[in-house]
Amino acid sequence: MNTSKKGRSAEWLVRDELREAGYIVYRARASKGHADLLAFDKYRLLLVAVRKNRWPSPADRRDLMSHVVAEFMRGLVAKVRRGRVDFADPVTLGTVYLYPGVVMS
Repeated sequence: MNTSKKGRSAEWLVRDELREAGYIVYRARASKGHADLLAFDKYRLLLVAVRKNRWPSPADRRDLMSHVVAEFMRGLVAKVRRGRVDFADPVTLGTVYLYPGVVMS
């Protein structure tokens, strides 16, 4: 499996978790930008950076947060390891829990 297929499979796992929490999820074009996935509900737009086996670098996290330009937007990072998805705040890397309609730090 090549690198892009591994990345896509990680994105699919994150997408499924976000959908279970009630978000509508789109893959960012070719996932070459700061956010790999865009997820939204009627209150919030999430910019999600997905990585396999590691958290995004501090520079990648800063770049992601530079695109959060409105109060209804939030950055989120996701790490997929051995089929498990962990979400974190991009600034602190503190754990974030998803519940239907709610994102809690």
